[in-house]
Amino acid sequence: MANTKTTIAESKKSIFTIISSFGLALAISGCAAMAHEPTGVLGLYKAENPQTVQFDEGNIHALGCKLKREGVIGAAQGSIGIDQPNRFVLLTCESSLLTDVGKRALFNSLAGKVAANVILEGPIVDMPNSIGDEKIVGREYIIKISHYNNKDIDGRSKSLANIDQITSTLADKYVTESFIGVTHASGMPTPDEVVVIYYDSPEGAALFRENNSEVLGLIGSFNNEHVDEFVYLVGKAIR
Repeated sequence: MANTKTTIAESKKSIFTIISSFGLALAISGCAAMAHEPTGVLGLYKAENPQTVQFDEGNIHALGCKLKREGVIGAAQGSIGIDQPNRFVLLTCESSLLTDVGKRALFNSLAGKVAANVILEGPIVDMPNSIGDEKIVGREYIIKISHYNNKDIDGRSKSLANIDQITSTLADKYVTESFIGVTHASGMPTPDEVVVIYYDSPEGAALFRENNSEVLGLIGSFNNEHVDEFVYLVGKAIR
């Protein structure tokens, strides 16, 4: 992984490995605050025609939720036991949906006849360094879902601190928008976290990978040592 320019596949792998460390850092530093945060709900869909899927905003409000993001998914990397989705919706809600039978049924009607294949929820933290909604067009969005092995928490913390220090001043780096510490799941075993990140553009993402092979190697080693399974879903937000 130290040389990331050899193949397209290796280059794609690099973009995914760069994200894992930051999400876990949030899990370590933010767990106390999450208890006071609203509930984040991520729905993943596999539609015959993803471009025609529309989410019912009336039902979103009836659930006590607000629409944070919706978009399309065009690629995936990694394996966590789910079919690759092609649409997503991210909500912030007043309370849990998955623990309420009526709310679960209403959520499954958000996209008409297209029900969510996977639903994940838990306390959500929106990062203050992310940019507002007016800059969505053109971004490359990535949703990371992961499960950690917890074999060496001290070693994990040291690796994270090192990686975070190195990446803090790099150009063209990703921005973490939101983090969900997952507490309930439907359609898959409950993972540890969902992290939503973006690059300002696909070109910026490519530049970051091309110019930071050493960092990518460090993060690849981190994933090998501390992450059991993960998937990165790549696409763009519609709103």
